[in-house]
Amino acid sequence: MLKTGVIICFSLMMATASFGQEVLSSKSHAAGVVSPYKTDFQMVFASSNEALQKVAGLIESGRKKKSVETLLSAALILFMEEKSTGKKASITGASLLNEATQLALRSKKRDLVKLVAIYWDDPALGNDQQYAFELTYDE
Repeated sequence: MLKTGVIICFSLMMATASFGQEVLSSKSHAAGVVSPYKTDFQMVFASSNEALQKVAGLIESGRKKKSVETLLSAALILFMEEKSTGKKASITGASLLNEATQLALRSKKRDLVKLVAIYWDDPALGNDQQYAFELTYDE
């Protein structure tokens, strides 16, 4: 009798576990975010800049770890290449700056918000002084 009870209990647990599973999908596919590994940045920019070899890894790492600083590092590299070549990849410095800004705002950490504001304020990067001011304005 005890064996039968254990078997029934185990069967119910297994049935519940199998029906309760949900299909997980990658956030980047669900949110429409472009994978950095689908772009050959050196080829797009026709550049020999070795930093471009590491940009995809920086972007992926920044997204996984939700690291504002890492995304800003990748954005800086892309901004500089975009300015020097006049070309844009599927992932741009501006799109990464926007991602980093959203992460900083969600984190509610003032130092991160101030950091992205510096990027927005810089004429070579975000070039939006008004937005930089709005980010750092204290009431």
